[in-house]
Amino acid sequence: MEQTVRLLVRQGWYDLLNLVFPPTCVNCGRAGSLLCSICWEESVTLVNEPTSPPPELDGIVSLAAHTGAIREAIHALKYEAIKDVALPLAEQLGPRIAWSFDTIVPVPLHAARLQERGYNQAQVLAEALGKVLHCSVTPHMLQRKKFTASQVGLNAEERQANVKDAFSVQGEAVPRVLLVDDVRTTGATLTACAKALRSAGVTTIYGATVSVAVQ
Repeated sequence: MEQTVRLLVRQGWYDLLNLVFPPTCVNCGRAGSLLCSICWEESVTLVNEPTSPPPELDGIVSLAAHTGAIREAIHALKYEAIKDVALPLAEQLGPRIAWSFDTIVPVPLHAARLQERGYNQAQVLAEALGKVLHCSVTPHMLQRKKFTASQVGLNAEERQANVKDAFSVQGEAVPRVLLVDDVRTTGATLTACAKALRSAGVTTIYGATVSVAVQ
């Protein structure tokens, strides 16, 4: 009962803050939501799952092309600490995930980059997806043991080399995992994560990202 009261009080304050300071769309600035329906309809291009997923993955799904409102939403999450935008993204991505799995695992950041940013945007997305899909999240199953350069500007081969052997598994693995990241370009990072998970005994690995880069 006491916990329920605390939740209601917290929700009441949240609703009051939204009333006084309504959220604005990260793409166009309209008041009302962090990702408004107008921007969604006008600038979001949904993508279909590829016929063959990246190596080491049993399936892959991405919500939309990395352009327009989706790109702005991910930028807001990743670089402006607007973490609440993860939930509307997860609410759109969640229904596209049809597999069964035991837990959701975010692609990790290296400790140095995590300290610099203060949070892992993939973990924020994973936790939002966990709420939408009613599934557990295991945020620290994967560790990034090697500090890697940014993947931006690298070609496919350079991306693979950059993240080779960069990840390890901590603790006990589970049979089926959903890997979550914000953006997929060539799939090199997801593949490297999946390889580490398989070496630890995970048998089924799916991948999900909010966006996929336009080639």
